[in-house]
Amino acid sequence: MFAQKGVELVQELERAKDFLPPFNEDGVRQVLEEMRALFEENQRDASSAVAGESEYITSVHIRHCALERNKRCLMAYLYNRLERIKEHRWHFGSVLPSEIKANICEPEAQFFMKYNKSLAAYMKSIGEGSYSLDLTQNLKPPKNLYIQVKCITEFGDFETEDGDIVVLKKNSLHLLPRVQCELLIAQGMASSGTVAVLGGGISGLAAAYKLTQIHPAPKRIVLFEAASRLGGWVHSSRNEDGVVYEHGPRTLRPVGESGMTILNLVQELGLQEQVMNVSFGHPSSRNRYIYVDSKLVRLPTEISSLFKTAPPFRKPLLAAGLRDLFTRKSSKEDESMFDFVSRRLGPDIAEFAIDPLVRGVCAGDSKEISVKFLLKSLKDAEQNYGRVTIGLIANALRKTPPSTSPISDLAKKAQMEKWPLWSLQGGLQSLPEALAEKAAIAGVELFVESPCTGLEFQKDGSFVVRCGEEELHSSRVISALPSFKLAGLVENAHPNLARMLNSIDYVTVGLVNLEYAGRKLSHDAFGFLVPSSQNSPLLGVVFDSCSFPQGDRTIVTAMMGGKWFKSLFGDNVTEDTLLKLALGQMESVLGIHDPPTRSQVHILRQCIPQYVVGHYNRVKEIRRYIDDNRLGLDLTGASLDGVSVNDCVHNAFKVVEQLATKFSV
Repeated sequence: MFAQKGVELVQELERAKDFLPPFNEDGVRQVLEEMRALFEENQRDASSAVAGESEYITSVHIRHCALERNKRCLMAYLYNRLERIKEHRWHFGSVLPSEIKANICEPEAQFFMKYNKSLAAYMKSIGEGSYSLDLTQNLKPPKNLYIQVKCITEFGDFETEDGDIVVLKKNSLHLLPRVQCELLIAQGMASSGTVAVLGGGISGLAAAYKLTQIHPAPKRIVLFEAASRLGGWVHSSRNEDGVVYEHGPRTLRPVGESGMTILNLVQELGLQEQVMNVSFGHPSSRNRYIYVDSKLVRLPTEISSLFKTAPPFRKPLLAAGLRDLFTRKSSKEDESMFDFVSRRLGPDIAEFAIDPLVRGVCAGDSKEISVKFLLKSLKDAEQNYGRVTIGLIANALRKTPPSTSPISDLAKKAQMEKWPLWSLQGGLQSLPEALAEKAAIAGVELFVESPCTGLEFQKDGSFVVRCGEEELHSSRVISALPSFKLAGLVENAHPNLARMLNSIDYVTVGLVNLEYAGRKLSHDAFGFLVPSSQNSPLLGVVFDSCSFPQGDRTIVTAMMGGKWFKSLFGDNVTEDTLLKLALGQMESVLGIHDPPTRSQVHILRQCIPQYVVGHYNRVKEIRRYIDDNRLGLDLTGASLDGVSVNDCVHNAFKVVEQLATKFSV
């Protein structure tokens, strides 16, 4: 039957009244092909009819009616789809949910962007000055102009539009104008708000996932990531034969509250069967080496080393404890790790234990990194008790109250079996992959290759988040971006905040994965680190296949550069150059002369923030500025409160939990 396909297109759209179905490209093509065939037949028969052959007139007329009907059906199908797309702009804002975006074709996407820009330009034209009028809000008048709100946190003075000052104290009740309460509710994570998460590394994914679990939950959660993959520096390569290389973090420690948080998360995500742990007493947990004077030296861990000199130290370790007992506490609030340890425990400990440790953890200079980065408990012991040793003894004797935080069966197992380290089969990248999958199922909209290009602070406390030509109106923004990237987004509106964010330095690390056939290592250990006094291009080497064997092969990872990357390699070093340097070090340090069977090189630019002396005060100033200006911006990520995967996940969860308790109606 003529025009049947056109009718089916219209019926298909009519049946889907509550949602926009996928664009029916096959159906549209079939209608167009039928119209082309009808038109060509009519051209041929019309010539005969004009020549006097009247028997063709009826068929020409019927085909012409079918052409008209097809055209009307096709126009109705396309027009009504565009009308629904326009409605979605008013309902969802300038960024369409992923399930709708997947159902529109490219021309429809272009139409949406043009309509979005036209609407934004019109709303801006009817505002006063730079304050545009948002016509997408409050389309229906409220039933009550005033609502009662309960403040469940200390907020301070709040000025209403008529100039009255209301003091919002914890647990106080107020009858306030609805239009102004909506701002407070949005800032406190009301269910009607939209939250934008900037950055899809482990911190951003953890924050987005946690947002789906709080009550009240945001109406929309949208995550923007600039890269083509999620997970940030947690990155694993999986070769065809099942061999895994890690290009970032490779093992996690089940220590402290953050260690329990991430194990709880692993079980929650259903990854517990993929966990592989290093057993207590394993060589990779007992044996740590440093490279000094052209040889590998095992750091002493036996009790006998307290009383006799063991390389690389020049005195028994007991001398360090005695030195501490006769050293007065410093009046400095903060100092470098090297200075603190050298002053209290001696220069040997600083040079051969602390300096390589800092290079291994954050690729930094121990003479610049704050003592609070890794040794906060020792600094606190000194400040509270005058001596580190006395403080540690006092803390050990003090009974710590049992944790009230929930603990999973997996975390209990790790505690009971005293796991030193653990990882995941298939690489640590399995963790962000599972987080992303669960977050998407819970409704989080995840956008990759979508860098945030602009962040506009609105007068009502909300935001306009720009991603290319698209805009998202958001009541709250959680930034998990590196501090220097966030600085670029806030610089125009808040230059002082940008200056503080830019003051956090980052370092670049060259990372080389090497695989050899058979067993090549003469030491069973986690690996070795290189003190900065040795002037080596290496920061350290991890013996990956010692912790987690992968068949009859040796896998190691060389880390190079860090704080010294530019001075060692310049600005334009190539991956081939780093590979040659790494192979040379494997030969001279480990005695591996055979060529590797496989290798990978990655230059991780600006990958690790440096918590230099004064960092923690700087972070307080950043957050104080945000609170004082009530920006509605929340910060998480490695730039601020910890660089480990454990810290990133734990701190992201804390940020979201704090948001959930700010305001309630």
